[in-house]
Amino acid sequence: SARYGVTATLAVPGKILVMVNAAVLPQWTEEISDARVEDKDVKLETPQGGIPMIGYFQEYGEFEVGSTGFSAWRRGDWKEKPYAQPYRPVFAVPADLKTAKFVLGSASAEIQIPAPGPAPDPAKELAVKVVNVGFTNDIKSQHSVGDIQPKPTTVVDGGGQILLEMKIKVTPAAANNSDGSYFYYGADTFGLVLDKGHYVPCLGQIQWNQFNQKAGHTISKGSDGTLKSEESTIYFAIPPGVTSYKLTYRSAVVAEGKLQTTAGPEPTPPAGTPPTTGAPPAGSEEQKAKDTLKNVMDGLKKKK
Repeated sequence: SARYGVTATLAVPGKILVMVNAAVLPQWTEEISDARVEDKDVKLETPQGGIPMIGYFQEYGEFEVGSTGFSAWRRGDWKEKPYAQPYRPVFAVPADLKTAKFVLGSASAEIQIPAPGPAPDPAKELAVKVVNVGFTNDIKSQHSVGDIQPKPTTVVDGGGQILLEMKIKVTPAAANNSDGSYFYYGADTFGLVLDKGHYVPCLGQIQWNQFNQKAGHTISKGSDGTLKSEESTIYFAIPPGVTSYKLTYRSAVVAEGKLQTTAGPEPTPPAGTPPTTGAPPAGSEEQKAKDTLKNVMDGLKKKK
């Protein structure tokens, strides 16, 4: 997995990682409305003994190290539309293991252990087009509670850097959730590699008028069974002088382009702040004082 530019790789020396992609259909009755199996009762049985899980894939496709049990709840239409609950535990097994028995509580199934394949390439999961790149002085977020609509407040400023606003168009190659119905991605999976090799993570994005560092997106399949494209705007803080960038998704480059940031955006002063250079505003107290002083000096010169 890769978030905020940190790529986590799980490897067990001398072993391979195997994911069991299970579809579990509990035997529902009028009396049984939920099914649970503790993680200690999930394992692979081999001639050398039982192997516990070391990780699992969440419903929306994210991998997590650790263990989790199986749980499911009976749906209202369970008689008309039986639904098999996805469950994807991961095991570390000997590299020469060919078969094993997957055990889930009192249920079990024989499985074949495939040969290890190539590491997945995140860049093949989706196509990303940079629609527009601009700069902003700050990022504003508006939080609302019921009928209360407060004014937008600044949640991020550049801190001496330049705030880059990037609009992207995401087109998934295939669904990545457990039942194959949608593609999920998060703002925290994007980053920029700048022209000098410097990496900056995505700050987040505005979602439902609120700034969210971990904004997640779900692109569901349409009525025709295909995944459409989606546009979103993400933000980065970059130093002045950057001339090019590479946009990354899970640390894989998915787009690149040019930038002009030699002079960065001028900050916008708060309303009512007088200019710090040039003549004071006409009619201001400062300008009146200067006019009075000038008249006095002119009068003194005439008397001489």
